[in-house]
Amino acid sequence: MTLPPLMLTERAERLLCLARAFLPPRAESAREAICSHLAADLLELQHALGGNPEPAVALKRTIESLDSAEQLLTTYSRLFLAPPAPALPNLGFYLDGAMMGSTCQTIESLYLKYGLERDAQHFKDAADHVALYLQFLGWLMAHAEEHRLAGDTRALLETLTDAVQTLTRHAEPALKRLQEQILKTEHTMSLPTVYGQLTSLALAATTDD
Repeated sequence: MTLPPLMLTERAERLLCLARAFLPPRAESAREAICSHLAADLLELQHALGGNPEPAVALKRTIESLDSAEQLLTTYSRLFLAPPAPALPNLGFYLDGAMMGSTCQTIESLYLKYGLERDAQHFKDAADHVALYLQFLGWLMAHAEEHRLAGDTRALLETLTDAVQTLTRHAEPALKRLQEQILKTEHTMSLPTVYGQLTSLALAATTDD
């Protein structure tokens, strides 16, 4: 039996788009992808999911107003990398008040439950980095869609239960605090509001899901 559609593929694609946008845009190709395609892709997915398109439209305007694609890397570095980074991209920090705390361990345990391990050689940050976490959520939605198509109700419900629990316990409260910190820093440092808007979209995506 095929279970009714839940728009899981579209939800997965939206989360994966956002995950890529939160990786450090060191490569020229990564910066160009954000400038050329990101907002349009998010807008298309928002329409498909019946969400509010205005945040993606606003992001598109902000990206188009950048002086150059290089400004993305400068902004990312000032927010997330240059010590002391004013807006740490690690979600557990906003829940535990410290790095590598219980939230990070819980998130990594969830990755391992699904047979996923962080590739420390290519991704040196912790398991609760917002990019890696959003990527996992996207993978989890795609995994749930596979169970739905197979008619495996038990596996589908287990996967969606894990998704809802981590969204409620980790994504929503941590992203709200990360968003506050990013918006404050963008205002204080007169930075483009790209990452504040992306965090708003990520928060909407995780609360919608």
